[in-house]
Amino acid sequence: MKIAVIGIGAMGSYYAAKLSRDNEVLAFEHFENKIEKVNKEGINLIEDDSTKNYKVKCFKDGEYNLPVNLILCCVKSTQTLNAIEQNKGLIDENTIVITMQNGLGNVKDISRYVDESNIVVGSSKLNLALQDENTVKVLGNGLTYVGSVTNDMKDVLIVKTVFDKAGFKCEATKDINNLVWDKLILNSVTNPLCALFKCKIRVIYENKNIWNIAEGLVEEACQVAKSANAVLNKDDVLEELRKKVYDMGQGYPSMYQDIKNNRITEIERLNGAIVNIAYKNKVNVPYNEFILNAIKAIEKLY
Repeated sequence: MKIAVIGIGAMGSYYAAKLSRDNEVLAFEHFENKIEKVNKEGINLIEDDSTKNYKVKCFKDGEYNLPVNLILCCVKSTQTLNAIEQNKGLIDENTIVITMQNGLGNVKDISRYVDESNIVVGSSKLNLALQDENTVKVLGNGLTYVGSVTNDMKDVLIVKTVFDKAGFKCEATKDINNLVWDKLILNSVTNPLCALFKCKIRVIYENKNIWNIAEGLVEEACQVAKSANAVLNKDDVLEELRKKVYDMGQGYPSMYQDIKNNRITEIERLNGAIVNIAYKNKVNVPYNEFILNAIKAIEKLY
């Protein structure tokens, strides 16, 4: 199968490398130095105390314009529309596009160029850390869930077959809405709290004052999810969050890195999305409102 991976941060690099064993994989990036390094040295995966190297062809966005069978969109959610537009030459009526991203709104952006029946939503429980431009460390190996927003499972099962062959732990589900919300909530806690308090992920639970804020964010988000027809148990989400922050331990999330380097964050697609749906459905979300305003205020100080 001919597969394009758009955006080769930690997640994109991992999938590009693993899928390259049995498929023709093309990676797409906009950073010239990263493209050059991947083409010269490949992608290194550090997993189970060993390092393996995978050769992957890497192109600048828009440089390659022949249709592929499958596209994995792994850019930040704020870059989705631009990334798909730049690489629209990869898409024809048979191309399956899977979004492996954080936040809400990615399907809407992709559907500008792809029929919704050809869009697969992915949610991964992997814990990954980018060590340098072409090296990814696997901190925790978990399930990748795939589903469809239209309940048409044909393309979902194709993706599952490809992922299974590549050695991923993959499960097809018709309950993708709950999984998307679960992932959204976890990221809307870990990302902004580490960015605001300039702390490692594990500190969220170790510092009881920060954990109190985390509990408030989760409780509100679960109420908003319910108003959007996703049913999540607050205690289950908090336990998953606690486990996640311990598994990721000494690492820093992407929003911490964005704030540190004066970059625009994904806050609008995380807490911003929660707040927007809360306003629409008349749910009070003071914790999420504060987090949204705090991160936006920092961005305006760059």
